[in-house]
Amino acid sequence: MDDYIKITVLENTIEAQLIDSILSEKNIPHRIRSFHDTAYDGLFQFQKGWAELYAP
Repeated sequence: MDDYIKITVLENTIEAQLIDSILSEKNIPHRIRSFHDTAYDGLFQFQKGWAELYAP
């Protein structure tokens, strides 16, 4: 993931699934990094957003 850059912050699961579906359909390489942590029960998702989208 060294050559990937942060594109945007995703706010919820639905947004992440939609973006993932569209980018996969168009064969655009991407990664979605979730902030969910079971130890803190998703605490960081309230502070940072649900996840981050990365692409080359």
